[in-house]
Amino acid sequence: MRCFQGAGAGILQPARPARRLHPGQPAGCSGERAHGGHRPAPAGHALLRGDDRCERRSVAGGRLRRLVRCGHPLHRRRLLSGGPVTGETRAWLAAQADPAYRDFQHKLMPGVENYLGVRLPLLRKAAAELAKGDWSAELAAPDETFEEVLLRGMLIGKAKMDSAARLELVRQFVPCIDNWAVCDSFCAGLRDARIYKEEYFELIQQCAGSDREFEARFAAVLLLTHFNRPEELDRCFEAYRLIRQPDYYAWMGVAWGYSVFAVTDFEKTIAAMETAQLPDVVWNKALQKMRESYRIAPEQKNWAAQHGRGQRGRKQHE
Repeated sequence: MRCFQGAGAGILQPARPARRLHPGQPAGCSGERAHGGHRPAPAGHALLRGDDRCERRSVAGGRLRRLVRCGHPLHRRRLLSGGPVTGETRAWLAAQADPAYRDFQHKLMPGVENYLGVRLPLLRKAAAELAKGDWSAELAAPDETFEEVLLRGMLIGKAKMDSAARLELVRQFVPCIDNWAVCDSFCAGLRDARIYKEEYFELIQQCAGSDREFEARFAAVLLLTHFNRPEELDRCFEAYRLIRQPDYYAWMGVAWGYSVFAVTDFEKTIAAMETAQLPDVVWNKALQKMRESYRIAPEQKNWAAQHGRGQRGRKQHE
């Protein structure tokens, strides 16, 4: 990298390679003229449009690095016009980055780094498109950003494969989960869990007994997402009793689950909570979520409001 003198002096730019002629380009014709006024973009960079200027950006070490400014209004590239190439996917993600959304995410998930700020609907569309091609190449690539991990989880759920292969990929991915957003999005996309319940329930039981925060949350969230029918509640309560991981996102997943099961059968869920001998903080959070739910009957919300435990419960009865 070096600085050029003259027009645009002081802007850090890559050294220019010797000029090459393109097929059909006459000698002495510049690259811009040969391509209708636009110089071809180097591979691996995304092009952002705005105010008749564009930026080529790439991801290095999980952060956006501004490389070049140019004066031509170029259209945003579509994701993976050919086959899925990890470099192109990474560049496309960088092109969709929204700094304001990145800052918003950081407030929701403190401690998680390497955000780009790509919105969830765009990631879902990307996963759907990648699933149509050679998705195995994407899964084999190392992840550098939060969005790449999230995208890989979505791709595992969307790609066409047999159930045994998907379950094996799920087993490999679960230890990579390190925040609630990846966990909950991944669980929502695992529709195989609704079909192959026995196979997934075995995995759930293993994760429920884990001492790792997000493996325990994975068990809790997968159950509340895909195992909430009346005939499945007993198995869910059995698995929830195995979750003793004390960290915040693990027990929050348990509280959330009980509030979802209460929609299916309120009395049975309350009885299961009492049998489980939940810590006060989990009990109170589950009741709070029941009160906040639009699917819980008013009389059930009143019961929840009157049966808090600990200091919070005493205040409610005063």
